[in-house]
Amino acid sequence: MNRYSISRVNTYLENPWKHWCKYIAKYKPKEGKINTVYMDRGTVMHRVMELVATGTDSKEALKQASVVDFAQESIDGGIRASERYFEHFGFEGLFKTTEVEKEITLDISEEIGLGTEVGFIGYVDAVRTNEDGSVTLVDYKTYSTKPAQDKMVLSLQANMYMYVMTKLGYNVRNFVFECINPKEKLVGRAYKYLAIDMPYREALCDEFFEQFCMLVRMIEQNPEFKMYKYGDYMPDIYDELFKVWQGIVTEDFDTFVAENFLEEDDG
Repeated sequence: MNRYSISRVNTYLENPWKHWCKYIAKYKPKEGKINTVYMDRGTVMHRVMELVATGTDSKEALKQASVVDFAQESIDGGIRASERYFEHFGFEGLFKTTEVEKEITLDISEEIGLGTEVGFIGYVDAVRTNEDGSVTLVDYKTYSTKPAQDKMVLSLQANMYMYVMTKLGYNVRNFVFECINPKEKLVGRAYKYLAIDMPYREALCDEFFEQFCMLVRMIEQNPEFKMYKYGDYMPDIYDELFKVWQGIVTEDFDTFVAENFLEEDDG
């Protein structure tokens, strides 16, 4: 089954070339060839939250999450974000968590309608059960700049996750982004933490699901579409690969691929 995550679809919308490289051609960068500092920072914080939610003492959780093969900058940022989380949000929400890093999948083959097996896949950071039996879905974010509330409320991730969890039989009350600033020094009025709470709205979630399926159908029908689109992100190895492919950089394409990407069997 060909599975589509929020990350995959967002990559396609951001830059079809990068989507083609990662998901169609399956070019996987070698270690050190792509900056993972921000991703690793989030991984450290997620690990701390998971440990505390499953009964580990907070100090021990911070200690265990620090023992990873990441850059020190990532470890420090993740630990700092976790400590700020405890300072502001406390432990009540974590103790109400009934599921962590929950994988959610949904067969959308019928909705795509191409006669192929297609599915959705996602991971909910935390599922918290409320007193009335409903659930709150939580996603932890480490943002260095304050996120725009309107942008988050209308995010594909929040609405798709609520849609899928409802289809899986959960009584979804809301989705919450719990955002923490991981910067070492906060100057002036820089935000420290922010919770963005979105109630479940059936019509809105249905609309996001319909649009998600339309986009997936388009990708499935045009797998070789790989237009390069410069986006608001830090250029990485995939951007360099495009320049080599187009002859903008005078380097042999096969040599560049061999030096910077894993063989398919190694991935």
